[in-house]
Amino acid sequence: MRLWVRADGSKSLGLGHITRTLSIADEAVDHRIPVTYLTAKADGIAQGMVRARGISICDLSSENDRTWIEQVSSGDAVIFDGYHFGDIDFCAAHDAGARTMAIDDLGGIFNVDVLVNPNETDGSSYEVSNKTKLLLGPDYALVGREFRKRRKERWGEHRTLLVAAGSSDHGGLTSRVLESIDARFLFERALVVIGPGADLGSTPTVGPIEVHRSPAAPWNSFDDASAAVSAAGVTAWELLCMGVPTAFVKVADNQGGIVRTIKSREAGIVLEGSATEKEGLADAIERLADADTQRTLSRAALLLVDGLGSQRVARTLFEGL
Repeated sequence: MRLWVRADGSKSLGLGHITRTLSIADEAVDHRIPVTYLTAKADGIAQGMVRARGISICDLSSENDRTWIEQVSSGDAVIFDGYHFGDIDFCAAHDAGARTMAIDDLGGIFNVDVLVNPNETDGSSYEVSNKTKLLLGPDYALVGREFRKRRKERWGEHRTLLVAAGSSDHGGLTSRVLESIDARFLFERALVVIGPGADLGSTPTVGPIEVHRSPAAPWNSFDDASAAVSAAGVTAWELLCMGVPTAFVKVADNQGGIVRTIKSREAGIVLEGSATEKEGLADAIERLADADTQRTLSRAALLLVDGLGSQRVARTLFEGL
């Protein structure tokens, strides 16, 4: 058996599809299943994320390049993670004898063996075969094991506010959060984690701010947090898993599912629309400094995401792994 992962990522496209599939790839590697990533237009950042795991990566000529399927053998598994994949991709891999899986958070037609959506959903937005296994909800949140190892209740402290805008920070969240820090700032310092695809520019000089640029072990930086402000992407699942009281900011349309999930479970402060501007961010940061708020959010976060989603998905994909 071999695992093939078809996912794209770059500084301009974002790195979420690469990040979350790597948590499944790690499970495969642990069970001595060879893994190959197949990417189109992946830059050095995305490729480096994969190669850092010792996983091979193959550059495709375009998003529509399917010549790699000729190498797929019966009994292999193929993961698709990206909004541009469809029936022609799923059927080609299936015809080669592979077990197919798609990761999605929007809805649509998916002729695959396994479909994963970690957001709360009843599945009504999907059209699938009656043989498709639906893995829906936060039990299937794709979080790396290192984040799971650092789960704990976090409350009653006012030391460190983490600012984590994701791998690329497309919405410029980091700058907006730092601009919102004012006389009401009740933490001892702000710890800013800049993802590999983000560029903060010069280090801010206002306030007690520490910047970690592309840390090799971001979970260690996250573990220092008393509370956090984060984009509502892949990083959100990681912070929830660790129990960090967080204000989640919706910075992209495809984050609607996780925002609704967090709201329904009251597992974080959710900021959308005008609330994502300076005054709304400052108000949220002030709320995060309250011990009772921290305790409530931390406990709800730990209940929502247990960090075992990647293991559950891998077992289903590999049937009894």
